[in-house]
Amino acid sequence: MGGARVVYVDNDPIVLAHARALLISTPSQYPRGRHRLSPGGPARGRPHLTAAQETLDLSQPVGLMLVAVLQYVPDADDPHGITRRSP
Repeated sequence: MGGARVVYVDNDPIVLAHARALLISTPSQYPRGRHRLSPGGPARGRPHLTAAQETLDLSQPVGLMLVAVLQYVPDADDPHGITRRSP
């Protein structure tokens, strides 16, 4: 089995500091899983999609959790479009 792969996205500086300390791994450290931190909010979709392409196996099912996020994306930034984008 390939283990879990996670792309973690956040824009809170405190959360990012903790994530850098706890979530970043290399394949040699955790050969059965891989993690990646992608700083910034959901409106910066392209860098997050790039991180996902480089980290996840997109030929397999992928879960997406948008927890307490989209209500902060203004209508002008097209929150529906952000969630419809594909790599």
